[in-house]
Amino acid sequence: MLGHLTINEYDFDTVSHLHGWEHTERVMKLVQHLGKVGNLPEPLVLEAYCAAVIHDMARKHDGYCDMHGQWAVETKLPVWKERFFEVGLLPEQLEAVAFAVDWHCKDFKTVPDSPHLTTLMLLHDADALDRVRFGGPESIRLDYLHFESTQEQIPFAEKLLWKY
Repeated sequence: MLGHLTINEYDFDTVSHLHGWEHTERVMKLVQHLGKVGNLPEPLVLEAYCAAVIHDMARKHDGYCDMHGQWAVETKLPVWKERFFEVGLLPEQLEAVAFAVDWHCKDFKTVPDSPHLTTLMLLHDADALDRVRFGGPESIRLDYLHFESTQEQIPFAEKLLWKY
């Protein structure tokens, strides 16, 4: 089973109540939950989990930004990779983590074909589920979800939101 990585507000370049440590903790938990209910392979879930840890850490603001994933790959992945290895990530999986982090904030229609697409899809779905923080289930674009089982997990995401 996945280990647990601890994050805090000091890991983030900008203090944010929208994209800070609380959001990131929920996305981490949602990755694990989606992996479990979707019966996804553990290595895939671990890749998306590690990607979730750093996906928003390099944000400079809460507005639209398609660069913060790339910035996180450049500045946060080198800092976190040893901790990722401690929870079971293999060095050859770093490329999947980097791909998912880099592309999570870009238009999905522009994503290149990659063997790491499923890792990105899992991170993308977990991140999308936490949009409940913007006003409930109506804040989630169902056409942006990738796994059939994700839509059924919206009530879980709402319950998780109230724990933070």
